[in-house]
Amino acid sequence: MSSMPPPVHRPGKFKQVNKPFKSKHSTKGEAKRKAGGKISGERRNLKSTANLNQNLSREQRRNRAKQIRDKKRQDILHLRRIGSNGGPPKLVAILPLGPGTNQEKIYNDIVAQNNTEESPVIHNFNSCTLRLTDFSQNITLFQVQRTQRSVLDAAKIADLFLMIISPEGVDQDGEDALALLRAQGFPTTIVVIQNLESVPAKKRNDIKRNLVKWSQDQIPRDPRVVTFDEGEQDIKQLCRWINEQQVREVHWREKRPYMLIDRYEFTPDQVQQPSVTAPGMEGLESLANKDKMGTLVVYGYLRGRNATPNQLFHLTNFGTYQVKEIKECNAPLTKLHQVEVLEDQKHLTPDERQETLIGSLVPDTLNNEQTWPTKEDFENDTYVKKVPKGFDSYQAAWVPDDYYPNSDDEDEDDESYVDSDMNMEQEIHSDDEDDNQHDDYMISQSETQTSVDKFFRIEEDEKMTEEERQAEYERVKRMREEETDDAKFPDEVDTPIDTPARIRFAKYRGLKNFKNSPWDSKENLPLDYARIFQFENINASAKASAKELQNDDLINQDRYVAISLINVPGEKIAAQSLQLPLQLFGLLRHEQKSSVVHFLVKKSLHYEEPIKSRDELIAQVGFRTFKCNPIFSEHNPRNDKHRFERFLQPSRFLCASVFMPITFKPAPILLFKRNANSGKLDLVAHGSTMNADPDRIMVKKIILTGHPYKVHKKQAVVRFMFHNPDDIKWFQPVELHTKFGRHGVITQSVGTHGYMKCMFDDGIKGQDTICMALYKRVYPKWTTEVYSMLASPAQTNDIEMQQ
Repeated sequence: MSSMPPPVHRPGKFKQVNKPFKSKHSTKGEAKRKAGGKISGERRNLKSTANLNQNLSREQRRNRAKQIRDKKRQDILHLRRIGSNGGPPKLVAILPLGPGTNQEKIYNDIVAQNNTEESPVIHNFNSCTLRLTDFSQNITLFQVQRTQRSVLDAAKIADLFLMIISPEGVDQDGEDALALLRAQGFPTTIVVIQNLESVPAKKRNDIKRNLVKWSQDQIPRDPRVVTFDEGEQDIKQLCRWINEQQVREVHWREKRPYMLIDRYEFTPDQVQQPSVTAPGMEGLESLANKDKMGTLVVYGYLRGRNATPNQLFHLTNFGTYQVKEIKECNAPLTKLHQVEVLEDQKHLTPDERQETLIGSLVPDTLNNEQTWPTKEDFENDTYVKKVPKGFDSYQAAWVPDDYYPNSDDEDEDDESYVDSDMNMEQEIHSDDEDDNQHDDYMISQSETQTSVDKFFRIEEDEKMTEEERQAEYERVKRMREEETDDAKFPDEVDTPIDTPARIRFAKYRGLKNFKNSPWDSKENLPLDYARIFQFENINASAKASAKELQNDDLINQDRYVAISLINVPGEKIAAQSLQLPLQLFGLLRHEQKSSVVHFLVKKSLHYEEPIKSRDELIAQVGFRTFKCNPIFSEHNPRNDKHRFERFLQPSRFLCASVFMPITFKPAPILLFKRNANSGKLDLVAHGSTMNADPDRIMVKKIILTGHPYKVHKKQAVVRFMFHNPDDIKWFQPVELHTKFGRHGVITQSVGTHGYMKCMFDDGIKGQDTICMALYKRVYPKWTTEVYSMLASPAQTNDIEMQQ
């Protein structure tokens, strides 16, 4: 009997068909996989090109594509125009990296090769401008010394670096120069191998191969490597590579106008006509009267962006000044008919929109909330009035209470005041620098130095005795131990025995959740916050400031101009070393105003000493240099509160905050620290500019720890966290946690020695540690000063005193 196939059910026309599930993704797991780790936030204002073109017509899309294409073509033509007949000369810096190199020989050979009767060399101030005769390109050559100041200044302005190495290799000064260039940003580089003929012929190929490999490892973007010896063919080859090497754009300096000063003239205010001297040295004879202000006229090619007389200009290492006038001039090469002669030369003067030198505001101490004191306030008043030394009780009565405003930073002792009533209680000072220590003391006359002055004093180091040197060694050793303890046991502090915890930690508060708990950014701000400026949208302000320089009515870039700076002290220009070129950078609008500026920095791998918050550092931000005391905090963009860091830990990016004039990003930052032994500046960290935001909340976290004394399931008696019942009652609302992940609360106090009962969400163990987290907002200190990389003393930035 044959087997029959099984019956097949065929649904009829009345089969129920359910509606499919309407979802963009079938499951949540698939949605996460498609997201690729990205978290959707409120970034709807950032639209892609596809979304922008979605609602445009065909003609509008074509017009938009044409605008983008034209913009790219203009950028490429601008880079190609550098060094050509219609553009400014290409700036070439010559830097030796090791022993056995001859910087002067390469400089003289290039000048001699291209110095002809048809195109003679033009000698400027510490540089020379010449024309590569075989390639019809103009360049400006200048030599770079192997010092920090010279290398950093050359990196700010140069289009091309000629780095000279020899078969002997690179010494320590050359390594330091490369480290500075990595932090500042490498321009286009050509590596020149010199004196290769001095090596035996059998070893030349191996040494050259090693030097090429070293150059590719140490210098980014695979630099061109050429050899240079005595022959004329090597000189022509080097000139050919200088001509053909494509110049890369350095974004942070191309956002603003800048120039390398070819020559300058200084005229004191009472002198009408400048004296005539040798080319490139005009005005030096009139600098004999150094203590008088005058007008400094600088000449050079304007690069980067267009310039307006309403903006401020910063003379590197000398300060920021206003402009009297800007006018276009015929370049020196016009005499040789190598560039076009300007017929309609612009001459602009400032108007009522000119930026001022005022960098900070004068706080109004009367514009605060005032409450009338009650009778109890007068009876319980324990305020200690501080007056200048030597005042008696009658004189002290006439000194107003706010004559010496209280500083929120309690790290440093104020030695210039004494208490008017010596019979009153001693004030309790808290140490923000180190919460492990606490002292009750009165301010004595012998404490005449701040914590910044006690560190890194070179002149005192030379006069140290053996005992003082041993004390300095112990101090550095203690700082290293504190850095190690801070990394192993972060934020843990001990409750003082002789001081009530409710007084010692009066400024601290507890948070239910560090991320979600509210914290008002305008609450209890220090007086320094009344001196700064705040932007509603700093990115929009930066774009508007840059857009102002795109007007065609301004002095166009790539022109040879003369800029007159007013109120320039003659002493500063007379102190300029004649071995370094001068540089001028234009400031965008608002870049002179002070605010709380934040930088994203990372500690240098070659620096091993601990860097503590509020240590005195020297910061080079873009083209300006400041002396400041930054504070460090973690970088967490997803949180509105950022944890304060006591030390700049290695291998981590941290945020450095400081009161400083604003610098719009992008801009590099280099942090230096004065070496107490050698007196040199050590590169300790580098990074980039973040933003200027006074509302950023930097929170210092401390953890009070205790140990279980008796444990019964979820209950425990804890000791050593507090030492009296009043402190337990004061901190009872704050939540507890353990290192094993338990959470609990304080139920009641036990006895009179600081024991307390606690209840937790699960059973705890006897070896666990009970913790209480407390938080306090910290602020930077107003100690920023304008600093010069020259040997001249620093100048204060209190510009508001000029009013």
